[in-house]
Amino acid sequence: MTKQQAAVLAALTPGEAILSVEKHPLPIRVKVGDVAHRLGMPVGQVLDEQVRQHMAKFYLKNPLPRAPAAPIYDSVVQMVETEWFQARFMEAYKTWLKTGTTEPLAAFLFEAAASFAKTDEETLELESKLLNHAVQFYLPFDDEDRERFPRLFMQVVQRQRRKERA
Repeated sequence: MTKQQAAVLAALTPGEAILSVEKHPLPIRVKVGDVAHRLGMPVGQVLDEQVRQHMAKFYLKNPLPRAPAAPIYDSVVQMVETEWFQARFMEAYKTWLKTGTTEPLAAFLFEAAASFAKTDEETLELESKLLNHAVQFYLPFDDEDRERFPRLFMQVVQRQRRKERA
C-alpha cells in the first residue's frame, strides 16, 4: 500500500469504504448505511452470498461504467514521446504558423491516430489526445493556451472535414 493510499484509508469516516471492482480500473469511494444492523444481522455473520443478493438490485439500477481503453492511451503517450513524432509534429506545426493552413498538422495527426483507431469516431478522439499531449510536451504555451489550442484547432479541422464531405 502506498503512503497516499494509507492516507486515504486513515481519512475515511464511519460508514465510508473504498471498493475495488473487477473490470474497473479505479477504486470507488462509497458511503453506506449500516445495512447489517438494519436487517437485524449479527456483526461478522454476513455471508458473501447475502451481500451478492443484496447488491444485485443496485447493480441492475446502476451498471458499472465502462473502463477506459488505457492501453491505447498509453501507446498514444509513448508515440508522442518519440523523436520521429516530435520532428514531424514540429514541422507540421511550424507550417501551420507560417501559412495558417491546418492540412499538414491535421493530416499528420490523422495518420498517427489511424494506426490505433478502429472507427472514425475513435480516430478523431485519438487525434485530439495526440494533439493535447504534443502541445504539453513540445509547445511553449501558458496553461490557458495549452488547453485552448488543441480544442480550437480540432474544431477547425472538424469543420473543414464536414465541408469536404458535403
